[in-house]
Amino acid sequence: MSDAKTHVLEPEKWVTKYADYLYNYAITRVDNQEIAKDLVQETFFSGVKGKDGFKGQAAERTWLISILKRKIIDYYRKINSAKGQKEVRMNFYEDGEQKGSWIEERAPALRKGELDQTAGLIERSVRIKAQVVEEDPEERGVRAILNFGHTFGHALESLSGFSVLHGEAVAAGMRMEARLGESIGVTEVGVGERLDSVLEQCGLPEVLEPPIDVDELLERARVDKKSREGSLRWVLLAELGRVAPGPDGAVTHPIAAARCRGALEAALRRAFETADSDA
Repeated sequence: MSDAKTHVLEPEKWVTKYADYLYNYAITRVDNQEIAKDLVQETFFSGVKGKDGFKGQAAERTWLISILKRKIIDYYRKINSAKGQKEVRMNFYEDGEQKGSWIEERAPALRKGELDQTAGLIERSVRIKAQVVEEDPEERGVRAILNFGHTFGHALESLSGFSVLHGEAVAAGMRMEARLGESIGVTEVGVGERLDSVLEQCGLPEVLEPPIDVDELLERARVDKKSREGSLRWVLLAELGRVAPGPDGAVTHPIAAARCRGALEAALRRAFETADSDA
């Protein structure tokens, strides 16, 4: 009769118990903080997806380390291959998909917190982020696409005295920046309403409440890291899932304060009109 211990998995405790250990393991091998964090997240997501294959013969941490090792190997294979050196596209959907449809199709399951769908969403998000960060580790170009929704979101967080949660603020920022793009003719008309619907289905209702002082909002936005030389710079969409290139192919769009104020006022009016019609 065997006295071997059978180990069990407790995914809900992984972050608390193993995140720091796995991160320290990864950072000594990739020497890049963002990549190390992404590899740890990918390890956790792969562990959740593959938990049914765990036989209990190895300790939980040992099993997770074995996954992380494979992730690190895959990372180096990718960056050393011709495929890994390809240019990052400025979109967030994959070949064969309808633009922006992935979350829409899974919104009910995501709102319920179904583990497989939620893990799939996070894994997909981490994969996209890792690809972008790998292409632009010093945030000098395409990495700025990850800031969509954050210029307005950070300003709203500050304006609210941080009573609005970060995720709620960024969701509001995504709504506003979609409408800002529509107002200046950069974003396809209707994207704002479609984005409203997707976020609402996922349990992120509109958190903006009138009146909002546009001048104060712009002043808070000016101290954000995406403001350069006094000019507000915004990441704007061309359509849902694809960023609109700015002047000279840049990722961000500099908008003069006066024009920005008028566009934001129009965007806020549309946001509040939409909220009122849904009430």
